[in-house]
Amino acid sequence: MSVMIEERFHLEDNVLRDGRNRRVSESQLEELLQTDEFVESNLMKSVNGYLSGPYM
Repeated sequence: MSVMIEERFHLEDNVLRDGRNRRVSESQLEELLQTDEFVESNLMKSVNGYLSGPYM
C-alpha cells in the first residue's frame, strides 16, 4: 500500500520515498516535517478527529 504525503513524497511498505522512488534521506525528512503544509495538514486532521469524536 502506498500513501501520498504532499506532492513530493509517498510512504510505501513503511519506507518514505521521493518522486523518483528513492528512499528519503534524513535531511529530506527533516525538511518535510518542518513545512507549513505538513504541519497544517496534520493539525487539521487532529482537529477534525477531535470534533468528530465522542467529545461532541
